[in-house]
Amino acid sequence: MHRTQIYLDDIIYNYLEEEKKRSKLSFSEIIRNNIKLNIKKKSEKIIDSLEQAIGGFSDNISPEKYVNSIRKDRKL
Repeated sequence: MHRTQIYLDDIIYNYLEEEKKRSKLSFSEIIRNNIKLNIKKKSEKIIDSLEQAIGGFSDNISPEKYVNSIRKDRKL
């Protein structure tokens, strides 16, 4: 684990104070949990986007066959 120092504006600090009282967690733990949640959401968004892109080949044709079909005049 690494130690770092950050500056918080009043709105974020007040949010952390309230969350600390409610959850009985430290500021650090609340911040770490929020960062982890944010990373998870972003990675899920990327995976969802990739799955939608893969859906373009859902006609039971492999990507290789598709490329070969549109490039009949060339060999890969």
